[in-house]
Amino acid sequence: MSSRSTRTGTSRRRGAVAIILAVGLAAGTHEAQAAQGKKAAPAKKGAPAQKAAPSGSDPALEKALLQQTAKVQGAHAKELASIATWASTNGLKTEAEKVIAVIARIDPRNAGLDKLRTKAAAAKAPEDAAKKDELLGQYLKKMEAANEKNAQRLFDFAQKCMKVGLFTRAYDLVQAVIEADPDHKKARDILSYAWDPASKTWITKWELEQRKKSVFTPEGWVKKENKKKWDQGLREYQGKWVTKEEEQRIRTRNNYNPYAVETEHFDVQTNLGREKALEFANLLEDFYGQYFRFFIGYYDQVAGAKLLFNQAKSKKKHKVFVFPSRDDYLTFVKAEKGNKELYRESAGFYADEDQKSYFYFTDDQESTVYTLYHEVTHQLFAETKESRGQSGGNNWVREGIASYMETWKKVNGKWMPGARLECHWLQGAKQIMDSFNLEAYIAIDNHQFHEENRSANYAFGAALSHFLMHYQDGIYKEDYVRFISAFYAGKVHERSLGEYIEVEGISEPEARISELEKQLKEYMAKLGEPGDSEASSAPADGEAPAAQDGDQ
Repeated sequence: MSSRSTRTGTSRRRGAVAIILAVGLAAGTHEAQAAQGKKAAPAKKGAPAQKAAPSGSDPALEKALLQQTAKVQGAHAKELASIATWASTNGLKTEAEKVIAVIARIDPRNAGLDKLRTKAAAAKAPEDAAKKDELLGQYLKKMEAANEKNAQRLFDFAQKCMKVGLFTRAYDLVQAVIEADPDHKKARDILSYAWDPASKTWITKWELEQRKKSVFTPEGWVKKENKKKWDQGLREYQGKWVTKEEEQRIRTRNNYNPYAVETEHFDVQTNLGREKALEFANLLEDFYGQYFRFFIGYYDQVAGAKLLFNQAKSKKKHKVFVFPSRDDYLTFVKAEKGNKELYRESAGFYADEDQKSYFYFTDDQESTVYTLYHEVTHQLFAETKESRGQSGGNNWVREGIASYMETWKKVNGKWMPGARLECHWLQGAKQIMDSFNLEAYIAIDNHQFHEENRSANYAFGAALSHFLMHYQDGIYKEDYVRFISAFYAGKVHERSLGEYIEVEGISEPEARISELEKQLKEYMAKLGEPGDSEASSAPADGEAPAAQDGDQ
């Protein structure tokens, strides 16, 4: 529930998908342990379950990974430097500068950058137009060859990461392959894309199946046999065809006959119209992929990798209802939930009993979107994993992690988890952090969390989640995600936070809690201040080598 009370593998198999089949993934765990020189230790009585897969935090594995990343980036930077020099020598100043910009992005400490920039600045364009066109053609061929070669290096590296269970890093690398070589068939296949001969573009395999029987319109997919009636202004309602105007009258008179639009993973319903429903559904599809990238540790290896790479077949769509206004939302809440204050003061909620998210639309688009992310986070945690139970402590987790998701934002088209430091939950927590007691907070029951100092409890939950996700480049992230998984599985009790979050040099759960509180308060005190790079940047974890497209 959201509140606005403070402000209303396998290495070289043939075929791409083979590396994420269940057999390959199961083998990945064993290979990962062998790679790290470890054996799976038996679980101690009363201790949390052992990590299911390597998280990338093992120092030896991480060091090898960083060395390989540097090697891949260095090889491509060397090839690009050669192209930049050639472009400058032949008077292609603009092209040389583009290539140099790419080198600076993937290898900012490259010792040859100043020399390359000096050559580019002195480049003189050919006077003969035909000669320039010829040179531009050669330049494009050189860039294409370099990008294809780099894409293959990245893909090979992705396969290695897959073998040792580093699925998020493998996913990022496959994405980088596509940026370097948009037509890389194996990478496209792994990410569940297919070539559409009709449009001559890459589309999702789900969309390809849709195109066989339907036509896409601004209001969503329409079956081919109904397209003629649709173009005539007719719409189907309960098996009958009525005018568009009549349908609008019916679907806007109350909340029980809404418009509905389905995308690959979502069923969005609203009285605002199909176009608005489609807009929200597209936002959610974008959010969906990043959610699995960030929380892959919530799942077991096979299920997590399938979800991350969009290979899992959903049994049903995630249902989301958008009310046109707060008044409409409150009318529904009163009818369904009575006069319970918790719901009347909320901006939205996820109903576990009917597996549907509810929230209302406002003119404040940003506020609406973050409420949407909050509620759908509840939904995805609840609906994408079968083993669930009722935990006996740490009741802050459910709302804490959902409120934390309101700190995600997109910068230049890329998701930046935790980067929205202006989020009212974080700013509110900063103001009252001196009064925070972690031991007391994790002990409060569900009733206390929602009925006593609810706004402060939400704010503290968001702050604690932000800290556990991003403190010192995410040293607690994997442990925290495992903790969330255990919470939803019904395995968490009051002492569990201190058992799951491993604090360097401290083994006793109570002592860990004390140290975590101290670190949290120091973290929040400097959150967003100048020089606080770990909090202000909050990049997506496991960042892949930057895109190597020559014209970016």
